[in-house]
Amino acid sequence: MKECEHFKKLLCDYLDGELSKEQCAEFEKHIDNCTNCDEIINNLKDIIDECKNQGTLTIPEHMKMSLKTYIKEKIRIKGE
Repeated sequence: MKECEHFKKLLCDYLDGELSKEQCAEFEKHIDNCTNCDEIINNLKDIIDECKNQGTLTIPEHMKMSLKTYIKEKIRIKGE
C-alpha cells in the first residue's frame, strides 16, 4: 500500500498530462495491476468528465460584488 501512496500523489499530474513518459508508463503499469488505484483513477475521470459537461456558469453581478466585498474584508482582517 505504500506504493499506492506514491502513485496517489501523482494523480493530478497524471490526469493533467504533466508526467514524463517514464513516469506515465510507471503510473499506468501500477494502475493496471492495482484494482484500488484503477478504481480511484476511473472515478476521478468520471467526475472530471461530468464537470466538463456542466458548461459555464454565469454568476449574477450582485453575487460577484458580494463575493468581492467578502474577500476584500477577509484579506483586510488577515493583514491586521
